[in-house]
Amino acid sequence: DLFPSDKNKANVLRTNDRKVIEMKTSLTLEEVAPLNDGLHTYISVKFPMYDSRGNIYGVCGISTDITERKHIEETLRSITERISSFTGEAFFRSLVQHIAKVLNVNYVFVGTLTRDSKEVETIAVYAHGSIVDNFTYKLAGTPCANVLNNRVCTYAKDVQKQFPEDRLLVEMGVESYVGVPLFDLSGKPLGLLTAMSCKELDNPQQLESLLLIFAARASAELERKLVEDSLLKSETMF
Repeated sequence: DLFPSDKNKANVLRTNDRKVIEMKTSLTLEEVAPLNDGLHTYISVKFPMYDSRGNIYGVCGISTDITERKHIEETLRSITERISSFTGEAFFRSLVQHIAKVLNVNYVFVGTLTRDSKEVETIAVYAHGSIVDNFTYKLAGTPCANVLNNRVCTYAKDVQKQFPEDRLLVEMGVESYVGVPLFDLSGKPLGLLTAMSCKELDNPQQLESLLLIFAARASAELERKLVEDSLLKSETMF
């Protein structure tokens, strides 16, 4: 037996093979198979193999493991459903909370650049299970400075060692870091979306991909908020 520990899965695979033989055509299927580290999802193309007389003597299959992609899709769907109805500050609080919970990281925050571009002011911060007060910090000597130079930055481990001048990383006990920049429509950097963990990241590429996906919505919401704040400030001056 291919899968002695899971008779149902093995029967499904055999059933698909029989379909190929009976229909005498190729099939594209999504299949699930148990491996040592758990269930894996595959996209499989199966097709009949013919002998010199034109008789089918077997089935050949080519499979691609899409387990990680499926997990990203499910995570994306989960977060999107939970934040879709929010705008403004409520959106950012909901965003950082759900990213942290779904991806199991200790810190997530959204920050915006100060006028002189030397500091970041957070507008939503999630830390160790709850939304906490916002804060301001200097960019110099931090990984966020690299992010705001218009690039994604990922440090799967030892981020404190790579940025010894960043005292916040030490105080927060941060071991790993992923940050993506947020831009306005003209491409000007507005701020950043950052996730940090107190342990080494198992799958930094997945976290980076998800932050990049949400960066577009966060950028648009941040630009809208900054315009509204500016208009409100102008109105109060008259």
